[in-house]
Amino acid sequence: MLNARYSELVQTPNPPFIYAYNYDERFIGPKQAYNLGAAVKENSVLDGFEALVTEAFRVKQHGFTVTELERQKIQYLREMEKFFKERDKTGIATIR
Repeated sequence: MLNARYSELVQTPNPPFIYAYNYDERFIGPKQAYNLGAAVKENSVLDGFEALVTEAFRVKQHGFTVTELERQKIQYLREMEKFFKERDKTGIATIR
């Protein structure tokens, strides 16, 4: 859902970054790593970084809206339906 917020920021008239993302992953053994990243315009590193971190902190402080959650649920269900319909073509290994 945070990635969706980043995508919305990219659509603004003067976006702080070209694209941005966040994800977590298994790092080493049981250790997890959380990643934030963005591609920024030349001479816009600080503005891009500030926008990236500001949105992440907003989520930490206030969470997501009900609307954001509902959109994510719908998107997730669509993806699962697509995977199910194409299960014979792709195999189970492609499901995230």
